[in-house]
Amino acid sequence: MCYTYHMKITDKQIAEFAEANDMIALVGDMFEDAGGHMVHESEVVEMIEAESAQALNHLFGDVAGALDKLTVIK
Repeated sequence: MCYTYHMKITDKQIAEFAEANDMIALVGDMFEDAGGHMVHESEVVEMIEAESAQALNHLFGDVAGALDKLTVIK
């Protein structure tokens, strides 16, 4: 049996991240960044997860990154 933990990113978090990073919401699940590049919502989620893991590194070191993608095999 295999369990995987992924952070649940809310629409509010995506909107706040996009605003903080000068991204404009386009049609559907696409954004345009400050450089004019198209960014899919899934990429924004990955950026938020990476940022969250880095924010915890000063407290837990490598453990924080491991907890974000925790896999338990039984």
